[in-house]
Amino acid sequence: MLCSPAIDDIGDLLDEMQEVAVNYKGIGIALRLNIGEVNIIEKQHRHDPRAALSSVLEQWLNLNYTTKKGEAVKMPSWRRVVEVVDKRSAGGNHALAKRIAANHYIAGLSCFVVPNFESV
Repeated sequence: MLCSPAIDDIGDLLDEMQEVAVNYKGIGIALRLNIGEVNIIEKQHRHDPRAALSSVLEQWLNLNYTTKKGEAVKMPSWRRVVEVVDKRSAGGNHALAKRIAANHYIAGLSCFVVPNFESV
């Protein structure tokens, strides 16, 4: 497993996040996608949350990591997935966030540290 999921990992991302697929809009916003793009995804996949989540994640993985204002946006990583899944506006699924963190912990690599959820 890599520190940052590549587009090849979209299946892994979908498998891990299917429990929160209905929150695809909040997830897209939490991942700093353009709200217009998220609204287009919502219209295209209104009755298929998994397809909508897939589109959100694909947009995220292909995002230009500098905003129009020149601000850096967090790069794709399993840590970012954990942060977003745990975020209240994206569903706030603490148990799932904890499970993803455990599933994708990579010992010895500084790119991912399992968050301390006991203090939340």
